[in-house]
Amino acid sequence: IDATPTTITAKGATTFNEDGSTTLDDHVIVSQPGRILQADQATIYRDAVSGQIKRIQLSGHIKVIQPGTIAIGSYADLYPQTHQISIKNTLFHFTLHDHAKNFWGIADSAHEDAQQNKVFTSATISMCPPNNPTWKIQAKKVTINHEKDRAYIHQAVLKIKSVPIFYSPFLSFSLNNNRKTGFLTPSFSQSTQNGTSMAQPFYWNIAPNYDDLITPVWMNNRGLQINNQFRYLTALNVGTIETSFIPNDQEFASFKETTINSADASYSDYTNALQSMSASHGFIHWGNVFKINENWSSQLDINYSSDPYYYSDFNTDSDLAWSRQLNNSINLIYSSPHWEVTGLTQAYETIHLIYNDSNISNQYERLPEIDANATYPYFFRNLSFTLDSQFVNFDYRSDYAPYTYEEPIGQRLSFTPALTREFSAPQGFFTPKLILHSRLYNTQLATTSSSTTRPTQNTDSNIPTFDIHSALY
Repeated sequence: IDATPTTITAKGATTFNEDGSTTLDDHVIVSQPGRILQADQATIYRDAVSGQIKRIQLSGHIKVIQPGTIAIGSYADLYPQTHQISIKNTLFHFTLHDHAKNFWGIADSAHEDAQQNKVFTSATISMCPPNNPTWKIQAKKVTINHEKDRAYIHQAVLKIKSVPIFYSPFLSFSLNNNRKTGFLTPSFSQSTQNGTSMAQPFYWNIAPNYDDLITPVWMNNRGLQINNQFRYLTALNVGTIETSFIPNDQEFASFKETTINSADASYSDYTNALQSMSASHGFIHWGNVFKINENWSSQLDINYSSDPYYYSDFNTDSDLAWSRQLNNSINLIYSSPHWEVTGLTQAYETIHLIYNDSNISNQYERLPEIDANATYPYFFRNLSFTLDSQFVNFDYRSDYAPYTYEEPIGQRLSFTPALTREFSAPQGFFTPKLILHSRLYNTQLATTSSSTTRPTQNTDSNIPTFDIHSALY
């Protein structure tokens, strides 16, 4: 909307009033660059000195159309010189950011300035289709600020369908994907274990590449829990560090005392472990991807729970079996046009729970695993070479059945080189392939007690295979 003169037309009569105003009737159309208004009647008020139009008062079946916005109402005031408009009893729809965000709503009044900043009073607004919105916000005042690209809502009531869910005296959110420091929506819950819970997350936008989400949770049966999620992004790596901690878990302290006093001797492994567990407990996760250069990279996945019961009580993983195995691994990867070499160490923290430990056993650790794979296509005429090789040291440790000494451990070396020769012609192709499958095992076998020396067993195998892939056209 610019300063180009406003054009006004009407199908009906024009009346010149005693106060100097002019009234137009019947299908009035007011046009400005970027805006068209329709109404049943318009009254034009001019400045007594300059004679310029200072206000146009419209009434009856108001319709406002401009890029990204359409509104209807019963009454409107247009100020051509300042390009502002106010509408009473309005139903509106507007879009932002190339229609990426759609807003629908109604309001007792709406006002828009020359920068298309909007203010709605006694408004209901939603981003859902208007015929049956899933959610909507009722507010005393809604401000859409295009200059700051933010929305401000006063005395807001969030409704799901027609049910009030949440009230806030003030809300502010971004109209784009930019982040802002501030409190997020609190949540409430009720459970047998935790009692009544209330969480109040706080988002800290530290920098464009760093942020932190701090969520204190008060649980009636446990006390205060502090959760934190820190995210970072640099030129070399990206990662997340998550922590969760309860300083003095009253529910766990009660469970610990009751279980130790009531469990029979068959659960001694679990009660002995419980004796050393503290009521101040928590969990930490660190995930990181490190890009050293175009050839070297590394990945880190660390998960640690101070005791199995903390992780079990607060984990939400639906895959029960694997949610009881906390992965801890770090690898180093070298990649080039012909070689890919990976060094890996991996172990698991297994979640053993008294009275709920069937089919849960510790996993083998790979300390370490080294994979080296090579590909040299057509390195000599039509001859190609590939190599798949791996060395793994398998270790097993457990304070629960099956115990450490009851499972074998050892090393495995596999070596699989292959040569391929391609013959091709318009009539078809013939590709023979020679492969050697070489395996070496060094095994320390299981025993019947921890004091018994493990017997060793070494085996190896070398199996050549010949493969032919061919076709005629």
